Amino acid sequence: MATNEIQQQLRVVLAQLKELLRDQDYQSATESNDAGEWGIAFETVCAQLYEYEIRVPRAVYMRLQAIGAAMDMPAKTWQILESLVD
Repeated sequence: MATNEIQQQLRVVLAQLKELLRDQDYQSATESNDAGEWGIAFETVCAQLYEYEIRVPRAVYMRLQAIGAAMDMPAKTWQILESLVD
């Protein structure tokens, strides 16, 4: 996955999660993504979903998994969400 595709995929995920994430977490992740800090944006999304035990639609989880793998992030970054997938 090319870097511009990673940024676009993160935008899609953020749009899907906008109503689920706290406003400040959504804003922080969006700003990081727009600044090219995709790893920070990705970690913010995963950490906040986990911390607040937010139910994650399966399609969103699968997209997070693909993005994380494309960025060579540690699998545990998104795997902590497995118990929250609907």
